[in-house]
Amino acid sequence: LRREIMVWQRLHHKNVLPLLGIVNKQSRVGMVSPWIEAGNLNQYIRRANITDIQRLQLVGVTAEKLTILLLILNGVIHGDLNSANVLIDKKGAACIADFGLSFIKVEMEGSSYMTSTIGGAVRWRAPELVPHWDARLDETFAPTLTPKCDIYSLANIALQVSSHGPNHSRSCIF
Repeated sequence: LRREIMVWQRLHHKNVLPLLGIVNKQSRVGMVSPWIEAGNLNQYIRRANITDIQRLQLVGVTAEKLTILLLILNGVIHGDLNSANVLIDKKGAACIADFGLSFIKVEMEGSSYMTSTIGGAVRWRAPELVPHWDARLDETFAPTLTPKCDIYSLANIALQVSSHGPNHSRSCIF
């Protein structure tokens, strides 16, 4: 939670969901952000009547903001980019959210986090973050999150948006 707050506070941009504050009630901590009317990207593309051109624009904005804002300018790796973590405001603009698995590359390099088990949605992960299907369960699997992993996840978002559906069939994890 501390890492998420640290990363999130550092990102100030119209296409990053702002962190408004922290609430600590009954030993539970919550982060407060604005309510986003249109929901996440997954919900939006199912409900909204948008053209293919609008879909491609949405993907383009998400890609531009992720690449420039997170990776290049701030050295942040999101780590769990998927259609549920891209929120759409009432004007149809994309906002990146959920920085729970994110870290600041320069500050976290060499830390145990970079080599720990990766969480997040399997469907959106880069293949190098998923253990081989025949790996022994007692083996330690310690992948490294890199900016390339976010780019792979972004490509899955683009595939989902442009193909009008989920990025993979239920029988496949990649």
